[in-house]
Parts: sequence; structure tokens; C-alpha cells
Amino acid sequence: MSTLDGPAPATYGAPGASMRNAPGTAALVLGIIAVVVSWTVIGGIVLGILAVVFGFVGRGRVKRGEADNRRGTNAGIITGIVAIILAGGLIALGVSVLNSPAGKNLQHCLKDAHGDKTAISQCNAQYVSSR
Repeated sequence: MSTLDGPAPATYGAPGASMRNAPGTAALVLGIIAVVVSWTVIGGIVLGILAVVFGFVGRGRVKRGEADNRRGTNAGIITGIVAIILAGGLIALGVSVLNSPAGKNLQHCLKDAHGDKTAISQCNAQYVSSR
């Protein structure tokens, strides 16, 4: 006794032959997020590296014919690299500012302020005027 009301629906293509675009899509999403939050070490560098890794995994799948999102995969790699470069540049800029004579004076002043808000404000004002 059959409970079907009609013929079975037709299936198209071989089962399991679907495209595996997840790594390329993940690379694109991670790369975009990494660029947006590249002012943080975690956002720019870690997410950028993950975007590049997922991008190359996705690119390998595209080359093997297992995926069809070549543009998204390449965009993920590019945005990941851009985020890494932006974050690295911002880190280098921050380190150079902190190691400048004015930056060292600010560090010493803040250390001597011991959390006093008035003293911290004076340190910041002195730093801004010395630049």
C-alpha cells in the first residue's frame, strides 16, 4: 500500500554534485569584516589571515571544479591582505608614536599621575601641545 499520490519528483544532477562554495564565501565575509575592524589587532590581522587561508582553500576548490565562486574567493583573499596591511601599518604607527620623545614623555607623565584624572588631563594637554 503506497501513500504517494503521484510519481516521485524528478531530481536534477547527480546527488552530492553541488558546488562547495563555503570557504570562498567565508573568505569574502571575513575579509570584509577584517577591513572594517582593521584598527584592531584581532580584527585586522587574525580575521585577515583567516580570510586569506579560506580564500586559498576556496581557490583550490575552484581550480578542481568543486566550486564556482572564483570572484568571491579572490575578493576574500584581497580584502584579507588589505586588512593585514592596514592593521600592520596602524600598529607600526602606534609603536612609532609611543616611542617618539613626546610619546615617552606622555608615558612617564601618565605613570606619575597614578590615575588622577586632573593629572591625566594635564598630561594629555601637554602631549598635544608638544607635537
